[in-house]
Amino acid sequence: MKEHSASFLLLLTSMIWGLSFVAQSVSSEILGPFTFNTLRYLIGAVTILPFAISSMKKEMDWKKTIKGCLICGALLSAASIMQQIGIA
Repeated sequence: MKEHSASFLLLLTSMIWGLSFVAQSVSSEILGPFTFNTLRYLIGAVTILPFAISSMKKEMDWKKTIKGCLICGALLSAASIMQQIGIA
């Protein structure tokens, strides 16, 4: 059963990933790369925020966590903007 669930989730992920290129291509005719990525990540942040808040732990090293989040966010943003420029 686990193998079927894992295979289904991989298939679903690849379908979403592939369809996102169509959305990016169509949206590049309307929005610039910075606006598109801002809206995209804003929707993602609002969606995941309740889950992130519920999983927070009091004994977290906040300085280290925020530093890691900023570094990962900056790299992901740069890569996404370059991808969106390339698709446009």
